[in-house]
Amino acid sequence: MFPAPVLDALRIEPGRTALEFGERAVTRGELRATVARMVTGLRAAGLGPGSGVVLTTAISPEAYAAELAAHTLGCRVTLLRPGWTPSQITTALNHPIDAFITTPDAPGVTLHAAPGATSGTTSGTVPSTTSGTVPGTTSGTAPGATAQTLDLTTLAAHPAAPLVPAAHPDDTARLTLHTDATGRPAARPLSYRRYGLAFQPEDWPPTLATAMTAFQRYLISGHLAAPLTTTYLGRCLIAGGTAILTPAPLTPTLIDHHHATVTLLSPHRLQALLTAHHHTPNTLTTLQTVILTTPPPTDLTTPFTLLHHTP
Repeated sequence: MFPAPVLDALRIEPGRTALEFGERAVTRGELRATVARMVTGLRAAGLGPGSGVVLTTAISPEAYAAELAAHTLGCRVTLLRPGWTPSQITTALNHPIDAFITTPDAPGVTLHAAPGATSGTTSGTVPSTTSGTVPGTTSGTAPGATAQTLDLTTLAAHPAAPLVPAAHPDDTARLTLHTDATGRPAARPLSYRRYGLAFQPEDWPPTLATAMTAFQRYLISGHLAAPLTTTYLGRCLIAGGTAILTPAPLTPTLIDHHHATVTLLSPHRLQALLTAHHHTPNTLTTLQTVILTTPPPTDLTTPFTLLHHTP
C-alpha cells in the first residue's frame, strides 16, 4: 500500500542522495528519518486513517516528507495550488479538514463559516500560500472545532516512529484540485488502491519504464502541488534517481546548472522553455526527456525527447 514502495526505496542505499535543495543534499536515509519523525508528530496531533490534511507549504524536502508522513498514516491529503483564489479554494475543499501543515512564515487565510453553514464549519486563521477570506471551509473534528495548524519544523522535531503504512485501500489518498468542464473549481478523489498502482514498477507500461531511465536527475521547479509532480517524484526515487527541488523559475540555464536529465512541463511552460532556448542555443545539453501533461503538437521539434503522460 502506498507509500510503502517509496519508503522501501528510501531504505535501500540510505547514503545515496534522494533530494537536492539549494546547497543541501538530502540522503535517502535522512529523508526516511524525517518522514518517521513527522509520523510521530502527526499521530500525536490525533491524525490517522481518513483524516483530512491540507499542505500549504513552499517547495522543500520537509514538505515532501510531510506528504509521505501523512500518507503513511492513511490521511486524505490535499496540496493547495499556488495562485488559487480564496473562492476557488473554498469551492474545491468541500471536504472535512482536520489539519493544515504549513511553515511559520506563511501568509494567512482567514476562515469564516459560510452563511447558512451547518455545524462543523470552522472560523480562524490558517497559514497558507494564499491570502484572503475563505468562507465555509469545514473541519473534520468535533462540530464547531477549528482545524489544527501544524508546522514542518515542529513535526520534524519529534522522535522517529516505525514506518508502517496504515491506509485502507478504498480510503481517499489525495484530493487533486482542478477545474471541471464548466470551469468550476473541484477536488477529484483518488483512492489509495488506485494511487498505489502508479508506484509499482512491475505494472509500468513499456513506454513509462523506458521514460523512467531518464530520471537520473529530475528537476522540479516552483512547487509540489501538481499531482503529477509528486507522482513522478516518488517514481524517480523508486527508480534510483535524484530529484532537484527549487523555487526558481524554469530556464535553460537552470536546467544546465543542475545537470537535469528530465523535467515535467505543461505545454505552456514547454513553449516558454523553447523560446528561451532559442536565445541561448548552447543550453539544455543534459536534458534528455520532458514529460508533458498533455499531448505535444505533432510538428514540434525539440533537442530532447517529448513524452506525454498517460495514467
